[in-house]
Amino acid sequence: MQDAEHQPASLPDETGRSLCARGGGNGETRSARQVPPLSLDLLSLFVKIAESGGIAPASCLAGISASRASRKLQDMERVLGVRLFERSTRSLRLTEAGSVALQWARETLSGYDALSDVLDASVGRPTGCLRLAVNHYVACAYLPAILERYGQHYPAVDIEIRTMDRSVDLIAEGLDVAIYSGPDVPGNYVGARIGSHRRIVCASPAYIERYGEPKLPGDLHSHRILVHGTAESLSWGFRYDGKIQVETIRPYVTADTHMMLRDLARRGMGIARLGQLLVEPELRSGRLREVLGAYRSIYEAEAHVPSIWVLYPSKQLPFRVRAFVDLAVSLLNDRRHLV
Repeated sequence: MQDAEHQPASLPDETGRSLCARGGGNGETRSARQVPPLSLDLLSLFVKIAESGGIAPASCLAGISASRASRKLQDMERVLGVRLFERSTRSLRLTEAGSVALQWARETLSGYDALSDVLDASVGRPTGCLRLAVNHYVACAYLPAILERYGQHYPAVDIEIRTMDRSVDLIAEGLDVAIYSGPDVPGNYVGARIGSHRRIVCASPAYIERYGEPKLPGDLHSHRILVHGTAESLSWGFRYDGKIQVETIRPYVTADTHMMLRDLARRGMGIARLGQLLVEPELRSGRLREVLGAYRSIYEAEAHVPSIWVLYPSKQLPFRVRAFVDLAVSLLNDRRHLV
């Protein structure tokens, strides 16, 4: 629940006067009509600048240009009548007044968010923006169905998605939830482990006809292998009859999205190892065929199949985020609804 025009309470100085009524550095008092108001958006930008250490990274988080962010910071300093940062060509450093203002801005934003969340929960209609980080596999295989259901229940929430196959700092990057598939939890977050998902080693009938079908994991050495460059080791692990076998593979094509690997495999370019949900339609249609089906794909270091993780920074979640987490966990635990 957001209101960019809502004006928080004035920040008092050491004499108890309102800083919203102070002049532009000469200590003279100006009327409220002559001073632009402090908005929640302005306070939020100020906090982002302080926490990110610069105007450029803060402007990216706020979705505005660096020049506009700089002007807004100057507006806030004029409103408060103090310098908030000591500026150099390479860095910003909070002044003493800036440190006091930062604490007040955080408390004001936190209080408004808490009020908004209570009101949202009371009527069951959350607003605001839900910011998600998902790796490519989750984005392709699971996320569209989850967001479709979420949007039906909570249409007033805007959604921002960042797709990446790297560890993220949810707090520093201003994100609410990460959904990740892999062997373990990246970072110190709260979250839920959603069972496991099977990975299928597969190839097209045309590839198998041309190059033959591997019967044992060791046969992969003589085949063209399609590999995910950022999320997959060059050692493929397999479990068979209680024993673990690890094979070092040599990539023929390396790509950074699972969708690309699936399409390359479908065109006969090589053998790929992909999540079951992503390739089930291709397997049913016959465009792809599973190979080495008797061998269970595992992460060789941990000797287990990959899991899905729903992660968030803390247990205290706004209603819009809590509603998404509950829905995502429910649907991922019963993935029949995600096909």
